[in-house]
Amino acid sequence: MEFRVLGPVEAWLHGRQVCAPAGRQRALLAALVLRRGLVVPVDMLVDEVFGEDPPRSARNALQTYITRLRQALGPLGAAIVTRAPGYVLEAPAEAVDAEHFTQLLDQARQSPQALTLLDQALALWRGPMAAELGPDAIRLTELRLAAREDRAAALLALGRATEAAAELEGLAAAEPWRERTVALLMNALAESGRVPAALAAFARHRDNLREELGLDPSATLRNLHQRLLRGEARPVPVAPKPSPGLIGREREIAVVANALAQRPLVTLVGPGGVGKTRLAQQAGERPTWVDLAPLREPETVVPAIAEAAGVRAEPGVEPLGALREWAGRADGLLVLDNCEHLLPAVAAAVTALLAAGTRLRVLATSREPLGVPGELVVDVQPLTVPSAIELFIARVPVSGFTPDAALLGSIARICAALDGLPLAIELAAARIGSLTVDDLAERLDARFPLLRRTGAGRHHALEDVVDWSFDMLTEDEQRLFLRLSVFAASFDISTAEAVVADDDLPAERVADLMARLADRSMITRPGSAGIGCYRLLETLRVYAASRLPDADRFRRRHAEVLAGFTEQADRGLFGPDEVAWTHRLDSRLDDIRAAWAWSREADPRLMIRLIAPLFRFAYWRLRGDLLRLAAPGAAAGSGECLAATAWEASMAGRLDEALKLAARAVELDPDSPVVTEIFGDVAMFNGTLDDAVAAFQRAQESNEEPAAQAISLGNQALAYSYGGDDAEAAAHADKALALALDSGNPTAICFTRYARAEALADLDPETALELFEAARVTADEIGNRLVSGVVRTASVALRGRYGPAEPALRLFHEVITHWVATESRSLLVTALRNLVLLLARTARDQAAVELAATLAATTPVASYGVEARRLHTALTAARHRLGPEAYADAWAQGARRSFEETALRALELIPA
Repeated sequence: MEFRVLGPVEAWLHGRQVCAPAGRQRALLAALVLRRGLVVPVDMLVDEVFGEDPPRSARNALQTYITRLRQALGPLGAAIVTRAPGYVLEAPAEAVDAEHFTQLLDQARQSPQALTLLDQALALWRGPMAAELGPDAIRLTELRLAAREDRAAALLALGRATEAAAELEGLAAAEPWRERTVALLMNALAESGRVPAALAAFARHRDNLREELGLDPSATLRNLHQRLLRGEARPVPVAPKPSPGLIGREREIAVVANALAQRPLVTLVGPGGVGKTRLAQQAGERPTWVDLAPLREPETVVPAIAEAAGVRAEPGVEPLGALREWAGRADGLLVLDNCEHLLPAVAAAVTALLAAGTRLRVLATSREPLGVPGELVVDVQPLTVPSAIELFIARVPVSGFTPDAALLGSIARICAALDGLPLAIELAAARIGSLTVDDLAERLDARFPLLRRTGAGRHHALEDVVDWSFDMLTEDEQRLFLRLSVFAASFDISTAEAVVADDDLPAERVADLMARLADRSMITRPGSAGIGCYRLLETLRVYAASRLPDADRFRRRHAEVLAGFTEQADRGLFGPDEVAWTHRLDSRLDDIRAAWAWSREADPRLMIRLIAPLFRFAYWRLRGDLLRLAAPGAAAGSGECLAATAWEASMAGRLDEALKLAARAVELDPDSPVVTEIFGDVAMFNGTLDDAVAAFQRAQESNEEPAAQAISLGNQALAYSYGGDDAEAAAHADKALALALDSGNPTAICFTRYARAEALADLDPETALELFEAARVTADEIGNRLVSGVVRTASVALRGRYGPAEPALRLFHEVITHWVATESRSLLVTALRNLVLLLARTARDQAAVELAATLAATTPVASYGVEARRLHTALTAARHRLGPEAYADAWAQGARRSFEETALRALELIPA
């Protein structure tokens, strides 16, 4: 069973929806689901279902609603149990998506696999929560926003600043007052080399605070702003000085102590090198310690325990009997370290000891559980990145080692690449002095020969630890483990089956073998609900990849499966479940990039099939990094990849190049609606509106998806609007919006609302502004940065034409910041041309003329249509007020400036 509230309230059974109530039924089910396992009093349910206007016989009415809800739930209706003084939903925690979401967030905050866990958590959301959920909706929505911030922070910690910036820009646009979002965004932009955009993000936040709340940014943000202005590196939090004891394991020490207080047997499980032995050393004073690592034969286990306990068997008494007699009177802690290679013998010995009625507590360390009744398993996770940094610094054998901010960034990348494994981090830190931090960070692909120390012992080399674990796997487990190395990030069972199964490893065995690998800590555990996601730690992935036989065969299958996924995702993104598909696609981008890198050389046709479906995702989200993956496909003659390259050139302001590429794409693939649509977009940027309309019409006719047809109609409406034909624009926009609403696709809906607003802008400004706002809200919610930006530009321009000029001018700060941050030069040009109009309207004539001159000198395509007429009128008025000589001087001064300089200067022109 499943009860879902993170989006529309729904109930599911065996993978099928059984109920999706509306109105008061929805409020009733949500109230019970969000208090799963607790008795909800009737009076509380009456308040939540009927609000401030309950009927006279509210309790009877509630009982009727309960009856109807049970009927609607079918087999799940029995989960709603009557229990005084109200009702309770009896279901396991994993059946409620909200509880699964919060569990994943808690795990992510303690795990170096935070990114994977956060992706799983965010993928549970299917849209905005129902309004009936009240405070619960506010609480969970706030957690969702915090999770998105955590995800961006995890990307930053992994050195993926460009992706972090892309995530944060949409969040900052939707939630402009969240200080943590802005700080993360500034860091991400600065680390990816976009300091001007980082400064613009600060300015936008500052102005929003002052405008709406009358406040100034915090001291933390102001200090960050000053550091960026001075050209200093991105500030990385300085790790605290190491404290005595076990670094970064305070929580785990408490967990183990609590576990031992509850159960007689606790087993610490986790991958090799994660620090199980050291954690066990903190568990109690003077434990009886048994190191089983040197033992090889099962029959040596009991004698080893007896020797450590000081037990001597009397003649004729079996050693196990003597040990049980000792256990019956013993009181303390017995630690059995390194049990994994002797599990049956250890399990038998522990079972016998605990059967003696002992007060003894047993703590075992192993790669997998012992499987003894009553055992409590504690999964020891790798260190978080901050704790790993602290450990690294503490173990560097260089006197006075005090890393600055830049060096801390390199250390953070090392610790993330080593998965937070304490052994790997200590071995890496030990090389500093003979290697620099930066040299080591650049060479972690060769981690196994690098991460070793001289001398004997089980843990003198990272490779030895992994060898130990690998050698204990069965042949089939080894085969699966090696094949799973083709995945760069997380994967589910179905995907793994599609990639790794063959005659030697039948698909029906993969799930069991994956569970066994998870039990043996060779892949991460998936949790207890939903579709489980697994992952190899990067160190284990590198080890397995270097030993994978017939690697190209499985990399090909990996690429083929992902190509099928991108094709499916492309279709899903144009349906009503766009948000869910966005999260799924985001979670697989690492694997898509890995498959792209392999197929680029091995099979260009497969590469094109893999990448081409990503285009529309990248288009709406202004993901230049993904668009640039199409370049090899364009060179290989793919029309759709050429179209993607054309759009990227268009966004970068290279409009002549874009038009040539788009025309060539149409020649190669004239029947592709995607190619035709992009030709229309590029033609519209270049001012050839008749060509644009014709292209959009062809795209509409060749598209089968209602959402895509709606977008093509919306584009036709825009082309007519830009040409000044408001009546034709409005007619096309009305058809587009109706079709989009029928499709249920959020992108189509927000885009066609924008198109309709543009068509109505000068006919009915008030209605247009309402449509712009509705489009903005949806675009921000789904991360559609293209629509989010054009709506803001058009809305502010409309306010400037028909409302007070000064408030509209201040709003332009947000518009310019958006286009600078997304590196969308062509759309920034449009915004700046509208800024010229407002500057002239507010009598800032010199600034208006200088800005217009820069745009004329640096933009390959002149303004056209209605926009050109408005600019001409505004500049004519400015010339009249300034006089010919001053106008000419201002024009000459502006023409000498670079576009980049002008874009930043435009922010300074706008009053706070």
